[in-house]
Amino acid sequence: IENQINFESKLFEMLYSNNNTYAIGHGTAVNWNDEKAIYTETMPIVKLKDLTPDIINKTTNKNFDLNMLELSELDDYSKIKELLEQYKKWISQIDKNKTNVNEQFYDIAEHNIKKCTESLRRMEAGLDLIQNDKDVMLAFQLANKSMHDQQMRTSARRKVTGYSGSGYTFEDKKANNNIPKWRPFQIGFILQNIESIANEQSKYRENVDLLWFPTGGGKTEAYLGLTAFTLFLRRIKNPLDSGTGVITRYTLRLLTAQQFERSAKLICSMENIRRSNQNLGETPFSIGIWVGSDVTPNRRTSGTNSAKQNLHDLKNKRAKSKFILQSCPWCGAEIGRPAENVIENNNIAGIKTRRSPDGVMLFCPDSSCTFSDSLPVYVVDEDIYDFTPSFLVATVDKFALMP
Repeated sequence: IENQINFESKLFEMLYSNNNTYAIGHGTAVNWNDEKAIYTETMPIVKLKDLTPDIINKTTNKNFDLNMLELSELDDYSKIKELLEQYKKWISQIDKNKTNVNEQFYDIAEHNIKKCTESLRRMEAGLDLIQNDKDVMLAFQLANKSMHDQQMRTSARRKVTGYSGSGYTFEDKKANNNIPKWRPFQIGFILQNIESIANEQSKYRENVDLLWFPTGGGKTEAYLGLTAFTLFLRRIKNPLDSGTGVITRYTLRLLTAQQFERSAKLICSMENIRRSNQNLGETPFSIGIWVGSDVTPNRRTSGTNSAKQNLHDLKNKRAKSKFILQSCPWCGAEIGRPAENVIENNNIAGIKTRRSPDGVMLFCPDSSCTFSDSLPVYVVDEDIYDFTPSFLVATVDKFALMP
């Protein structure tokens, strides 16, 4: 372990070898200027260079164009091949220049180049499977289709505007003119993991790949794309394989709830595709959130913290909603207690009681929405245990309670 720690320290020492440290503060912050004058600071300020997820294609001198819709409809992977080829050339150039580093870092340079080469080979193996395995190709195409469709849906909440004979009415949908595309690191992450997901005997099956990028760079989309691929592949290989296939764990309940809302949109997109594809089984794709009674109900009907009790209290303005969703993931229609000037008979938009099994269910309150009957979303612990959603979003403390 000590050798491993020393190696990691040396690795960071090489990466930051151009950033000299002239002082370390104890009980205070220190800084220095270009003249190397050292001084203390109450509030340290550091200027960080911008980090962009975009990579310029050396051939076109433009950003790589990795259109999700094209990848869902075509079997032309020339743009991905070009990306991998340019990554290969970059690694080759780094390898040629490795002697430029300080001699004490030669082993670190070799290590990093080896890791880059290994990533490239795994990406190439993933692309090879897409091209030569019909199940993997179909799962990849459907994953791109679901990611494209969910990104084309509005994220804005459409508030309740009134009530008609068929139910609540809502603000108009807002058009989305974006063209969903993959960033190079996102498609690289997906390609790198395809072989180990598709091949149960893969030597990388036990690997844990860390995806690091600053906030707003697109990490969530990368793992959602891989999630879609994984769930589609399971159904393609066995339409009856409808249990939980993906689990994500977060440390903060607020972050968990935020990610759940984003992930629910993907699951709705996948379920919309399943309904028009007989080969994906009869069980809906679904998502569940498993956090704790402070955030979501543990039980359906019994107890003061049950789902039914929360719905009753919500109707009578005695509690806030514990059903997480504030709008339909698919069309944006408002879910919850509408504003007092538009609410009708204390009817809660998008939440209603369910007969079998006895409890509460979520649905889109806009009658024109695909999910006006029910949303493939579970927020009650007992529902999660019974229905085993395809995708489970949870907090670490929930797993810590397991025997």
